[in-house]
Amino acid sequence: PAFARLQSLRCLWLEGNFLARFPRALLRLPDLRSLQLGDNRLARLPAGLPRMAGLRGLWLYGNRFEEFPPALLRMARLRVLDLDRNRIARFPDLACLSALRLLSYDHNPVRQPPRVGDAVRLVGDGAQEFMEARQERLQSLQHQEEEEEEEEEGTEAPPPAPRD
Repeated sequence: PAFARLQSLRCLWLEGNFLARFPRALLRLPDLRSLQLGDNRLARLPAGLPRMAGLRGLWLYGNRFEEFPPALLRMARLRVLDLDRNRIARFPDLACLSALRLLSYDHNPVRQPPRVGDAVRLVGDGAQEFMEARQERLQSLQHQEEEEEEEEEGTEAPPPAPRD
């Protein structure tokens, strides 16, 4: 009820409130862009979370997630996702989150960085090595493309000689 009157709210900070359940009233805040739910007791998210289509940043660090919340895979416009300090042992392929630019997964029992799009900055165990390897791969591909372009330019037929 109280949240219903906050239709133009853009940023909400509910850190450290011992929340064990996601407040469903938040699903009815169409203009919310940033939601801070860190250091609570959340273990799951509602399936209706993708209705919060305006959400760009979601901070869920320090909660009790043991699995990656499936609803997040349908949050196509999410740019920042912080899942630090949870208990997630395995992340799904997150390349489908095309708007994502920052994923923080540190202090989760994962063995390797989550698979994400090339524009995503990762924060977590193994992230630095992963991003360095990705950068090297991208530079190698760019270098290879440049070489192929140079070869194509060199193999083009010379212009016809002028006739007398």
